[in-house]
Amino acid sequence: MSPEAIAGFLSAWVLAYAIMAAYCFSASARGAVPIDTLVFGLLATSLAALNGGAAALAVAVDPDRARFALAVTSASRVAAAAFLLHFALAYTGAAWPRRALFALYAALGGLVVLAAGAEVGGAPAIRHHDVRVAMTTVSVWSRQPTFGAILLDALLGATVLGGMAALGRALLAGRREVLPAVIGAVALAACALHDAALSARGVGTPVLLPLGYAAFSVGVVVAMLGSYAALRRHLERRTRDLKRRSRDLGRSYEELKTAQAQLVHRQQLAAIGELSAVIAHEVRNPLAIITTAAATLRRDAIRPDERGVLLGILDEEVSRLNRLVGDLLVYARPVNVERQPVGLREIAERALALAGGRAHVTTAIVEVEPVGPVPGDPNLLRQALDNLVANALQAMPDGGVLSIALRHAEVDGRPGVEVAVEDTGEGMSTAVRGRAGDPFFTTRPSGTGLGLAIVGRIVRAHGGRLRIESAAGEGTSARVFLPASADGGAADDDGEGPASWAKAASAPPPLQVELREALAPRGGETEGDR
Repeated sequence: MSPEAIAGFLSAWVLAYAIMAAYCFSASARGAVPIDTLVFGLLATSLAALNGGAAALAVAVDPDRARFALAVTSASRVAAAAFLLHFALAYTGAAWPRRALFALYAALGGLVVLAAGAEVGGAPAIRHHDVRVAMTTVSVWSRQPTFGAILLDALLGATVLGGMAALGRALLAGRREVLPAVIGAVALAACALHDAALSARGVGTPVLLPLGYAAFSVGVVVAMLGSYAALRRHLERRTRDLKRRSRDLGRSYEELKTAQAQLVHRQQLAAIGELSAVIAHEVRNPLAIITTAAATLRRDAIRPDERGVLLGILDEEVSRLNRLVGDLLVYARPVNVERQPVGLREIAERALALAGGRAHVTTAIVEVEPVGPVPGDPNLLRQALDNLVANALQAMPDGGVLSIALRHAEVDGRPGVEVAVEDTGEGMSTAVRGRAGDPFFTTRPSGTGLGLAIVGRIVRAHGGRLRIESAAGEGTSARVFLPASADGGAADDDGEGPASWAKAASAPPPLQVELREALAPRGGETEGDR
């Protein structure tokens, strides 16, 4: 075989290895492949240098050029062996300490320098002659064998055998996709042993090693293509399975949506029924009193003083009904907040004006440091403070101290202002305090039970929080936190965020849990009984 034909064949493989290396490096740069692809790119780069040096050696006509080509091939053989072992370990997932890899590269790096230096300077004289290889004659460069060259061939052979062993272990473990790579590794090991035997006789030219690496590279490419094909089939199966599950989820979602709409409709009807029952209960007592008083007024033999008492009762009950209807309308009306900067001290002073003229009631505004305005609706906030002050006055029938404290506060990382309405009245027990914010719950004979419920809706609509602190006989402190910005994000006592508050602010408010339980059917009771 002519040297030009050998050089052309090896040059074609140089181009093939360059394409492999470019693909591996570009894929690794995109971060879409594992580390073994990057190492295979480095292996392809070293093999391109090896084949390039072997091609130059095949057409070399003088010893100086031959020495340079031998230096390139020797250094490339060392680098290729190191990258081959690293690739086999990474591709098969074998456990290998990083320190061992560093030691491998450091040792083989030193061998690269020694091998290249030994060929370029100080090497024995070389000569050009023909060798019979596999029924063909090949022109090679020979030199006297040295101990260093024989040791280098032995180390490189051991490295190649180590890579073949790692691939073979993966094949025995059940990874059938590595079979083409194992076959290529076996061919490479045979070619490496053949060239090592020639090197021991003084032939420095790599004769079959480029063919062995070509077989190994083809085996690795076939193995990777098989892995990618298997992965593609797996992904196609998963895609079909996900599409089927998506269709099932779509049907389930539609069924759930229909069921949810029916449940919401039933809850709305139940809420309307409960609210109607509560209103009927609250209105029935005043109407019964009004009916009795009216029937008594129709009598002819009624004294003037009795008539005055009955007329006073009528006025009181009509006022109670009017107050109940008014509070109910306020509670059920959507809370629309028209935000603007609000000075809380001015609102607090106006709310304390309700205590004017009350005997034995002392009022005060506590503001350690001036608090700035907060975004809010002044009319709604005034209504909320008025209700809190009215409750405090009702809790102090014999007088006491009523104060409003303004202070800077922070809740769940949100800065804002806390307004605390504090009294020294009778306080509330734990059971009463737990139900204080429930609609229609009251301990006052003339109360409607909607005062604190209205305050709670107003505060939540502002993104704030209402907290009641009280103990029987120790007074009550109603604390209102208002955020300093309109885009707050903390949760209230029920775990709801401002987004849900804003949504709930425009919807009819729910009834308390105890009312639902009270209106639920009891044992032995039928729909007609109620």
